[in-house]
Amino acid sequence: MYLTAHRLYQSGEDSGWINVFYHVHGDAPLEGVNWGDPDVALIAERFPGKLIGALTECAPGGNPVDSYLDIATRDATPRGRVEAALDSIRNSLPTGRGSKQWMIDQVAIRVYFGKHIESRNIDTFDAFRDRLVKLLRNPRRCSWKGRKKPLIVEVTSKKDGTQYKLTRESVIKIQRTKGRRWAVPIISVSHNVKKEFETTHGDLRQAILETVTGLNRSSLLDHGGVVFKDLASGADEWEWPPIHWDD
Repeated sequence: MYLTAHRLYQSGEDSGWINVFYHVHGDAPLEGVNWGDPDVALIAERFPGKLIGALTECAPGGNPVDSYLDIATRDATPRGRVEAALDSIRNSLPTGRGSKQWMIDQVAIRVYFGKHIESRNIDTFDAFRDRLVKLLRNPRRCSWKGRKKPLIVEVTSKKDGTQYKLTRESVIKIQRTKGRRWAVPIISVSHNVKKEFETTHGDLRQAILETVTGLNRSSLLDHGGVVFKDLASGADEWEWPPIHWDD
């Protein structure tokens, strides 16, 4: 498993947000990974695994990380062993900006504390630990999934391009906060423009997400996220945030 906690910051702000994520790996062997002596950096950077749960205060992505805590260990490692490992390092954290690693009973841990957000390292660590333990105790917990039905953006492919538009049900949900006079955005993009944009900037849906819904990403989390649905097939073609797990 790979557990990670991030403290995010926004330039010019003294406060931040904490997001935590829980990944598993299954039984398949991974090149260079020894779960008896896991390399936490290797797992974090190359083999994070399948995401099965998350607790977030801010939309994932888009904000720099001030501090983080990473944990790598076998999927079957008892929760109590992970909690005990965290408790054992609490009094040996870096005192200022910096990083440190530990290997405790086959549980690998690394921390990094930055100084974009002025706070004691021990306070950030305690916040990380509390959220990670909460997620460990309920792995399928997530701050946006399962709480509300997501907003739906219908994707219509035409001869001259692609159109993106909220469903009527989603419009009604948003109008409860924005009011009935809110103008519903409809975005149409020619196939050539879409192809050129994505060659340079990546997925167009990431770029139009806030425009087509009229909401920033924090508000989108409160609405349960967004699913882009192909109108012709009825299939879900993309979702944000991109969290997947088996029921």
